Amino acid sequence: MKRGALIGYGFIGEQGHARGYTQSKDLGIDAVVDTHPARREKAAQALPGAAIFDSAESFFESELSKRLAFVDICTPPATHAPLARAALE
Repeated sequence: MKRGALIGYGFIGEQGHARGYTQSKDLGIDAVVDTHPARREKAAQALPGAAIFDSAESFFESELSKRLAFVDICTPPATHAPLARAALE
């Protein structure tokens, strides 16, 4: 099973992507990043065992980020490029 992270747990992250991962036999989520405390709490409840981060910077600096196979960016489109660059690094 490939393990990854969700960056952004708003409507798209929660209602779309996270639901798909919880139903998948091949993919799973080990980390969630969101800047909003209420969304982090929702993610912690929906994805027990996932590490929760309050910033992309703290996630990318963590050892966990180096062990994951993918990052799913679920933030507003204007933020995708810098997050994708950080993920690739």
